[in-house]
Amino acid sequence: MAGHAPNEPALDDALGTTDAVRAHPVHGSAGRLAVVNPGPGTEKATHVLLLGACDLARAPYV
Repeated sequence: MAGHAPNEPALDDALGTTDAVRAHPVHGSAGRLAVVNPGPGTEKATHVLLLGACDLARAPYV
C-alpha cells in the first residue's frame, strides 16, 4: 500500500501531498500507515484498511 516493505525505510514523500495513503513518517518501518489530508481519493482505501484492522482485532474473541 505504501510502496515498500514494512521493514524498509520510507522514501521521502513530497511535502504538500494531499489525499494520500503513505508510510507513517515515524513508524512506517513497523508497517504503520498515515492518511495525509484525507479526501475522496483515499476514502475507499481507508475504509478497507479500517475494516480489516477491526476484523483482525475482533478475531481472537469470535
